[in-house]
Amino acid sequence: MPLACPRCRQEMKLRRVHPKGAERSLEIDECGRCGGLWLDKGEAAVVCPTVAYLERRHIEITALGAPSGALHRCPRCAGELFEFTILDLHVDYCGGCSGVWLDADDHEGRTRGLDGQEVELPADEVEVGDI
Repeated sequence: MPLACPRCRQEMKLRRVHPKGAERSLEIDECGRCGGLWLDKGEAAVVCPTVAYLERRHIEITALGAPSGALHRCPRCAGELFEFTILDLHVDYCGGCSGVWLDADDHEGRTRGLDGQEVELPADEVEVGDI
């Protein structure tokens, strides 16, 4: 069953991508209306190295992150989304399933070759200490 976009409630489409440097392709959920991406647990680290450490920081994020007032609940599990910024990247993280929402203007230039072109990224060794 297709997921509903947490930003605009539009039905998202599954998109098969093979990020540069990844061992396998992934199916990510993309909103055709607002351009946002939903990344399930484990996908975020492959697609966007900036958020690779989120799962290990689950307790900190849910304790210190602000509830995401601008978004609806998680499209995967209906859990609460917590928003915070890491290296100028606005991230919405689900406390229930560890999924990640990236708005279109936030993920552009930060995702790893989803359009098949080389993309410059911030350092892979990112810590989530400044939530």
